[in-house]
Amino acid sequence: MSGPYFKNQISEDDICGCYYPDIIGLGHDLEKGMRVFDCVVHGRIEIPLGENNRNRTLPLLPLPSKDWRDAERNRLMTIK
Repeated sequence: MSGPYFKNQISEDDICGCYYPDIIGLGHDLEKGMRVFDCVVHGRIEIPLGENNRNRTLPLLPLPSKDWRDAERNRLMTIK
């Protein structure tokens, strides 16, 4: 598990314990009723949409590139 990338960064404990940008939300799969995440350590993670999110549509995004994740890590490491 990587991260944290800056002091007091909060992990996604309720999902897999990894830190952004190692884990990112990709959106909602409304057909399955799931929120979809991608983690570099744990792969694709799907968790059920809560009742409050069933009417909120977030289109599924493509997987980010390794270069994008590396750039985000570098950016976060400059936060003090």
